[in-house]
Amino acid sequence: MRMAAIQNKNKVQYSDTQVKSAVLAVCLSFVLFGMILGMWFVHIPSVVARLNIDNVSLGFILLSQPLGGAVAQPILGRLAARFGERPLLFVAYIWAPIAVILPIMAWDIWVLVVGLFILGMSCATLNIGKSIQGSLVEIARGKASMSLFHAFFSVGILLATIVGSGLFALGLNDGMGAAMVSVMLIALGMWTYPKFLPTKAIARAKRAGKRFRLPNMAILALVMLAFLTNLTEGSANNWSALFLTDIKNASGSVAAAGLAMFSGSMAVARFAAGPIIDRIGEKPIVVSGGILIALGMLLVVFAPWALLSASGFMIIGVGAANIIPLAFSAAGRTPNVVHALAITSIANATMLGVFVGPPLIGLLGELFGLKVAMLMIGGLGVMIAIGGGRKKWR
Repeated sequence: MRMAAIQNKNKVQYSDTQVKSAVLAVCLSFVLFGMILGMWFVHIPSVVARLNIDNVSLGFILLSQPLGGAVAQPILGRLAARFGERPLLFVAYIWAPIAVILPIMAWDIWVLVVGLFILGMSCATLNIGKSIQGSLVEIARGKASMSLFHAFFSVGILLATIVGSGLFALGLNDGMGAAMVSVMLIALGMWTYPKFLPTKAIARAKRAGKRFRLPNMAILALVMLAFLTNLTEGSANNWSALFLTDIKNASGSVAAAGLAMFSGSMAVARFAAGPIIDRIGEKPIVVSGGILIALGMLLVVFAPWALLSASGFMIIGVGAANIIPLAFSAAGRTPNVVHALAITSIANATMLGVFVGPPLIGLLGELFGLKVAMLMIGGLGVMIAIGGGRKKWR
């Protein structure tokens, strides 16, 4: 009922064929986004070793990525309001796969900093574009779809770990393999782009409204949950391999398995989420998710064996899997809030969380050690459980 009301309000109707094609396009856009970030994540240890970067320096260097996204977001909001999200997606489909190559191939620290800044801008472009389009497709379908879409982001991360492992086995860890993958991702994006829903009418409706409005408290609560969850996710993606190799003395294959288990468990949990959410509701998913994040991090830190420690990331993945999709869905049906503004607020929070987590871990790791830093991130799970329990859900 709520989705139908929003659709009628926007006065946009789509055929079944358009909606089915758009579902495929959005799923593939999430895969592409996951693969771009995943290709960078799996190359972090080799870049760190090549440039001889310590933990605290790495933390500050990684901060250039969210800084790039933060600089781009106000501009992207204006562009999306004026032209719609489709032009953003077209540019991002070319820009982001190219942008990821520079930090992977960086030959000195300043090239790495600039490369990550540019990557942050390109990822923000893709993230905002796909999130707005994904919400519109969910509305057009008339049923919850965000968990499904985000499952394909996890699939993209998982594919990147598999492809990255294959490239490393072939000795292509200097960026040449990543460049070949980027060409294929651009081709995938160009094939996907025409399948998105046309949204010119919605863009004009947004221009007719107020240009700026502060989010209400309901949206701010969702923004905080999204930020904390993706801060945890970003930390796991960027630091799981380094934590397992440096602290648990894990082999490269076990370290890669930790990231693969994290991404794989998120994908499975998201694919399975729909019927479970319909049966028990949204609040239990969020509360139990926060608890699982905390328990999983305890296992990561205190497990006596590297492989058992790596399995803790699988538990974290299950816990974090559906909090972000539920935040997007809740934002989309929040009354008295411009729909596009609500979705963009959550998208910005997720991007900020993913990119703030890694440098924060680096700084905390240098000050207190990586074990304490990871435990602090695990403590965010408790905050998520408390916040999710107090939030009024559907």
